Amino acid sequence: MFRNRSTKQQLIVVTVSMFAIFAIAQLAGRLTMSSPRNWEIREFNIEYASNSIDFVVEAHPNQLVATLTNNHDYRIQVWSNIALAKLTDPNSNEWRTVPFNDVAGYVAPRLVHVPSMGSTELILSPEMLSVNLPSGQYRIIAEVWHDDNEQRINSQVWAEFELLDE
Repeated sequence: MFRNRSTKQQLIVVTVSMFAIFAIAQLAGRLTMSSPRNWEIREFNIEYASNSIDFVVEAHPNQLVATLTNNHDYRIQVWSNIALAKLTDPNSNEWRTVPFNDVAGYVAPRLVHVPSMGSTELILSPEMLSVNLPSGQYRIIAEVWHDDNEQRINSQVWAEFELLDE
């Protein structure tokens, strides 16, 4: 393909160099994001309807399963994608959003209709996260809403759990 050997060698060097730069950039990004101090601060809406929606989390092998139960007398809606936050400062009640992978383990969100007195499960697996989780207090967060007289009413629900050192 190339007649000049030095051109082939130059192309190989450029390709290897580009790959190395990309790999180092990816690693640096992961190292930077591995510290909870670098995660985005998560604000929590005080509109948590604990009497009308139950949201609990259970640990299963290689995944967390959050079960959302609708105790309303009407249906609610929730996106299947969830957020995860870690308590980083108990004194100020500061929570930070755990970064998710951009592609690996990503499942396109789908709208879930939860009927009155019905429930749905939302799954969180390690492949979805871009970092290993340190021990501490966490919340799985979901956005729920319903329509009331042509007005959309939004709220956040969350289920808390704690990861312990092994």
